[in-house]
Amino acid sequence: MNVAYFKSIKFVIIGICCFIFLSCWALSSPPGSNSDDEYHLAGIWCAYGDRPGVCAVDEFTGQKSVPMQIQRYSGPQGIFCFAGKEQASGRCIRELSSDVILALTPTDRMSAGQYPSGFYKVNGLLVGHDINRSILAMRFMQILIAIALFSVALYTVRDFAAQVLVALLVGSVPIGLWVIPSTQPSSWSVVGLICLLIFCVGIIHNQGIANILVASIGSCLSLIIAMQSRRDSILMIFFIATIVLVSQNKQLLGRRDNRKLSLVILSILGLLVVLINFRFKAICSFFDLTVFSAPNFFEGLTSISPKVVFGLIGGSSQLGTPDFAPYLIVPLLMTFGLGTFAFNLWVATSKETKIATLIGITLLFLLPLKFFTGNVGEPVSRYIYAIYLAVLIVLSIGTTIGSSQVSSNQIVSAANIFCIVSIAHAFALHSTLRRYLTGTGTKRFDLNFGAEWWWSNGLSPMSVWLIGVLSFSASLYLAITIDETKIR
Repeated sequence: MNVAYFKSIKFVIIGICCFIFLSCWALSSPPGSNSDDEYHLAGIWCAYGDRPGVCAVDEFTGQKSVPMQIQRYSGPQGIFCFAGKEQASGRCIRELSSDVILALTPTDRMSAGQYPSGFYKVNGLLVGHDINRSILAMRFMQILIAIALFSVALYTVRDFAAQVLVALLVGSVPIGLWVIPSTQPSSWSVVGLICLLIFCVGIIHNQGIANILVASIGSCLSLIIAMQSRRDSILMIFFIATIVLVSQNKQLLGRRDNRKLSLVILSILGLLVVLINFRFKAICSFFDLTVFSAPNFFEGLTSISPKVVFGLIGGSSQLGTPDFAPYLIVPLLMTFGLGTFAFNLWVATSKETKIATLIGITLLFLLPLKFFTGNVGEPVSRYIYAIYLAVLIVLSIGTTIGSSQVSSNQIVSAANIFCIVSIAHAFALHSTLRRYLTGTGTKRFDLNFGAEWWWSNGLSPMSVWLIGVLSFSASLYLAITIDETKIR
């Protein structure tokens, strides 16, 4: 058996492990724990208009009604009975009266064109009369979509697959592992935008019509998913395309294969047409320099932007309901682990890659600043998560060394980064489980102690935590060591 066979086996095992630990994250919190969940759940429930027991639409006023259970302001009769009460567990959703919670009541908390309908309609297919089970099914569907699309994307960049995979795993702790298996449209935007970047690189570097065709189809699917998740994804598409063009310009301009170059040019032109036809004004507004004269500019620059960027690694209340943050050890460990991982790659990258990375890092601060000064919603990490991961992936692709390689100018070894990130993930999952099992008032490590699980049957909380921790650590270890020829 050759090396390629063993690599393929490792990738399959990594895929299985990813499904397992993402499933543990999907089970770690009850329905209603995601940010603005009542807003998006109402959009999902009414994605297909009037449906008996699911959504009612008043034929005269257009007022929509959804089950009381998925409305935030339904008091103790909804799945938000624990929201805003950091010391309350999620058990209360098991004690709801079925006669009350399924009654359709009017709601104004619903997208009226602010979000594309694609995410709502696809998830709307899983809506049933058992609301908890429906939401859980939606979370698992998001996991399957993510694993399928990322798997194909990594296949198209086989020469860089190990580096990209490690960057994805390291950069996803903790907020990405929360966002992807959720009923948030941001799940699709993160998956679609990052896969779009990988597929674009695959088109540029691949040899052979079949590989280019797979990458082209994948990029189209990624584009559709991203655009059917959030309207601000179009802005992210513009920035990611810029980062790819800057970092890969030598490949684009220095190749002899005109056929592939034509495909890339056509893809870029098609992307520009989409940008111009749909959201060109939104893109232009980003470059409005009046942001520098906004009265809240200084506050945004010194407080909001750093807080949002720090939130990407668990430094603020980003994991679900805005009433708790992960343990402080999570952002502390990730600051060191993620920082040294990025530095180890930075030292071996080309000038073009470094320029593209600096563009991405600048956007990490400018995007939340723009949202804040323009009063475009609360500037939370989900707006810039795609750019954050794009920076890591560009660094990984642009380096000439494998992510498992340890050179003399690196601060710490890959083994140390593995340990740091794995421990940070363990604490992040533990803090999330703890919040919804007993509330934040309990300090004991044993999650089974006093646990009030949001379902009555199934694995114990400690089992879910242990399985999630082991599967994540296994996938990260295998990803780091997947290219054995580069290990020192």
